Amino acid sequence: LKDLGRRVEILGLEYANRSGRTTVYDAVPATAIRLWSRGWFTRGRGVAVKTLEMYVRFLAAIMREKRDIVWCHNLELGGLVPVLAILRACGRIRQIIWDQHELPADSLLRNRAYKALYLWLTARCDRVVMANRERRDLVAAWSGGSVGERVDVLENLPDSQFATLPV
Repeated sequence: LKDLGRRVEILGLEYANRSGRTTVYDAVPATAIRLWSRGWFTRGRGVAVKTLEMYVRFLAAIMREKRDIVWCHNLELGGLVPVLAILRACGRIRQIIWDQHELPADSLLRNRAYKALYLWLTARCDRVVMANRERRDLVAAWSGGSVGERVDVLENLPDSQFATLPV
């Protein structure tokens, strides 16, 4: 996106749960949020509260200014998609991209309601990014082809820049 002349900004939550600002890649500003609820609930407890806090913090950051594209990374951010779709309808953002490196667990996908919700969320996005063609083809088959045309494959292959990143 930066090579296309877009202003790119990364907002994330790190495992260390520390807030801060830095630059990554080629001078892309990155901001990490801190979840207060991680101090209240340890490890696997309070997941719903932690997720809700994460969504509220991300949405607050998104709302601070009008965004052209909001690119959500991973399945955990799928819960933001309906709110982002409303923001798109109101003109606050132009596009929603949902980058899904992994598919949901098989145990979840066996649940008809979950699979329907997953496809509904995917259909609300302007573009969906998947790591390989097989995943795209599988989701397209589940949706009867209705989702397939908005799925792009961006294979996760290391590049020269990745090789120079600190370990």
